[in-house]
Amino acid sequence: MDYLENPDRVDRLDRVARAALFAQVKTLEGRLLAGFLTGGGGEPEHQTPASAPSTPPAAPCMLTRFQVAKRIAVSKITVSRMVKRKTFPAPVRVGSQLRWRSADVEQWERRA
Repeated sequence: MDYLENPDRVDRLDRVARAALFAQVKTLEGRLLAGFLTGGGGEPEHQTPASAPSTPPAAPCMLTRFQVAKRIAVSKITVSRMVKRKTFPAPVRVGSQLRWRSADVEQWERRA
């Protein structure tokens, strides 16, 4: 199934299949980010020596309310209040969970 063309089909997946799909997406995001950071942009990946420092893990694209609160140094309740007052980006529903796009939070931080 092509979930990129029909993202609403993801809602129909059971929890195990959805978790597997999101794990695949995270893996692909990590590879893509690593390619950009190393300047690989489509070239074959090269192996780094074991003694070389590894790159830090990529920041998650979707943040929980706890992560958002910690990042902007407020409580989780304050995050909810800010969303309700429309002074902070609205969350995105991922299954039954609420998540914030890290890009939306970064954009809000730049404006604040």
